[in-house]
Amino acid sequence: MAGVHAMPNHDEHKDHDKNLHEVIEHCAEQVHANEHAVESLMKFEKLDDSKEAKCLVKCMMDIFEAMDKEGHFDKAKLHEFAQLHYSDHDVLEKVYKIFDHCLAKDHKAEDPCDKAFHFVDCYRAEAEKEKVPKLFN
Repeated sequence: MAGVHAMPNHDEHKDHDKNLHEVIEHCAEQVHANEHAVESLMKFEKLDDSKEAKCLVKCMMDIFEAMDKEGHFDKAKLHEFAQLHYSDHDVLEKVYKIFDHCLAKDHKAEDPCDKAFHFVDCYRAEAEKEKVPKLFN
């Protein structure tokens, strides 16, 4: 696992972006998510809140092992994911604080797809407020 202070080279970052695109496409096929759901996730704007879009997010969480089948988040895996996509220490610190904030929110959702969606939607809104760069530019 790369350390928080590790600075991945530009090619590694491109590879992670490509892998993330591939994961999104794979999950979209698995859950039959429509183009709007995929596009809203890629643009990381207001997320589509259809059941398929929510399960698209859950599928991604599964692939990155950031959430188990019962809908419990793995904070260490979330941090690993962030470290793959952000190399700036200050940005990572913001991301970790946003993770903590969003994990602490009680969304009252029992369905793992809903839990995954609420977490990512919370992260999206907070990251925008904190000026965290989007994963896709």
